[in-house]
Amino acid sequence: MSDDNAKFAELCKLPYKRQALWFLNGYWNDVVNPDTATTIWNWTREFVRLENLSTNPRGEEGNELDQFWSAKFLEDNDVAMTQNARKEALRSIDVDHNGRMSLIEYLIWKFKKSVADCANAPQGSLTPEQQRELDECQDALVRLGEALERLRQAEVDLKAEQEELKSTQVQLAEKQKELDATIASLKALEAEQQAAVEAFEAEERKYKAECDRLRTLSTDQGVSALQRSKASVQLQALLAEDPLPLRKAKITQEAVVRRVQKEQAPLLASLASQKAEVAERQAAVAAQEEKVVAQKEQVVQEQQAVSNQMDEARARIDKLKSMGGIARGNIWWMEREMFEADKSLARAKQKYDHSKPFYFDPN
Repeated sequence: MSDDNAKFAELCKLPYKRQALWFLNGYWNDVVNPDTATTIWNWTREFVRLENLSTNPRGEEGNELDQFWSAKFLEDNDVAMTQNARKEALRSIDVDHNGRMSLIEYLIWKFKKSVADCANAPQGSLTPEQQRELDECQDALVRLGEALERLRQAEVDLKAEQEELKSTQVQLAEKQKELDATIASLKALEAEQQAAVEAFEAEERKYKAECDRLRTLSTDQGVSALQRSKASVQLQALLAEDPLPLRKAKITQEAVVRRVQKEQAPLLASLASQKAEVAERQAAVAAQEEKVVAQKEQVVQEQQAVSNQMDEARARIDKLKSMGGIARGNIWWMEREMFEADKSLARAKQKYDHSKPFYFDPN
């Protein structure tokens, strides 16, 4: 194996991002410009996505796709090719003949570059000061990535807390509904019992009023003896046996009381436990609301941390641009990473205008 082939083989072992950066740096202002850099950025993300669908995914640390996912990539990104053309293309792309396709193998095939040319593509000429500044800038981007991950986790936790709150509120509503139904049933039974009592009392008042009328009439000297006698007979009849309406009202009342007492017993037994469950759910809702508020504050804090890291990284990138000698591919990629990270911030804290496509100013 020649030195160029050996060097290119090592490039194929690099993670997808570093393969992309090698190509961007080596061919900036040749076949690479800000537009093609965006295309390569998207291809890199697609390689990572397909990597994560493979049998043994390595995510961003992956370096090449197997035959199946390589063919899938070509099918999705080189749609004009026939199936036979894709097979032939895969054979041409796979320069190390290992049956897999690295990102950089695809790039030299796509942009018609040779292995030797790519292996020796310039990567910038840095002074010790420039290298130190580049390292510090990359460290700042690592810290930005860590802050961004904390923000994403905080947002995931917030969503989980909000879902838990929603679930707890639903449980509270269900328990409150059960309690309200029990109370309504008890009130209905009480009303039914009260109506039966009132009906009995009304008949009883009518009975007593009639007895009083007949008693008075039976001793009234102002009426005839026949009338007094008749009133006395009717009074005795009433006193001997309650009239049918009164008897019916009394029987109805007694039946209603027995049934109400029977039906009230389990309702009253569950009432206390239902009230306790509602109180428990109310306390859970209050506690969950406090968690949501705390998690929202955490999200705000993490957004501020990301914003601060963004400011530091942007300042370092601007300094790198002013120094010269640093490969533009590195700077473009770092700024694009910041642009993507910026999308996670609240609109008021965003540093970029996301209503427009990403724009790279090399100066």
